[in-house]
Amino acid sequence: MTKRSAQPLTDWLGEAIATLARVPEPPSPTTDLRALGLTSLAMVTLQYRLMIEQGLTVPIDELITAPSLAALAQRLETLRQTEDAA
Repeated sequence: MTKRSAQPLTDWLGEAIATLARVPEPPSPTTDLRALGLTSLAMVTLQYRLMIEQGLTVPIDELITAPSLAALAQRLETLRQTEDAA
């Protein structure tokens, strides 16, 4: 079983997205993720990191259509609760 990071998911996502977007600071929770110019490869990398580091299997369309960091974190928390209940 994959070990989850103890870091809050919003913080983890912010740092992961900052790394992938090659920006110096994590985006604010309300930043439009599409404005960061993340490539399809970056999104697949984020999908993989979520699986390995957070134990979440996330459909790529959930990552691509998320309007903001906060919205994505909320979707992922919902997914996490659904997976935990299974």
